[in-house]
Amino acid sequence: MSMVIIGVGNDLLGDDSVGLLVAEKLKNMKCEGVVVKKLIGHPMRVLEECLGFEKAVIIDSIRVSGLKEGEVLRLELPKMEVEGSIFSPHSIDIVSAYKILKRIIPEQVPKELVVYGINVSQHVSFGNKISDSIRKLVDEVVALIIKNELGRCLNGG
Repeated sequence: MSMVIIGVGNDLLGDDSVGLLVAEKLKNMKCEGVVVKKLIGHPMRVLEECLGFEKAVIIDSIRVSGLKEGEVLRLELPKMEVEGSIFSPHSIDIVSAYKILKRIIPEQVPKELVVYGINVSQHVSFGNKISDSIRKLVDEVVALIIKNELGRCLNGG
């Protein structure tokens, strides 16, 4: 199975860089058919990078009303349903971008799309300093991705 893992964020916006940090750690994993990328960009651009892969895993900071800072969500499209509203710091949300591409080029959109969203505070600040509470989550999210998405690959199956 071909898979792309994309860490999304902006390292000039503090906690928004968490997806980039997770992807950086995952780049050292050697799995056949798995490509790891880091992207600063709009969700539509992120999904364009997923085209042609059977599975895509996206890691990004999110803001979900009703969740505490630092909570990690694993969401699967197309069956993604979340109470409350999700706002990405990148204007259009990933669900809307996925639906648009699914209509335009359904044969190229991954059959499986998983989003790991790390809930950050309402205030993403300018500067490259990530908060300690979010930085501590990087290894936890890496472990979740290894367990849920890469386990078979790393175990030789």
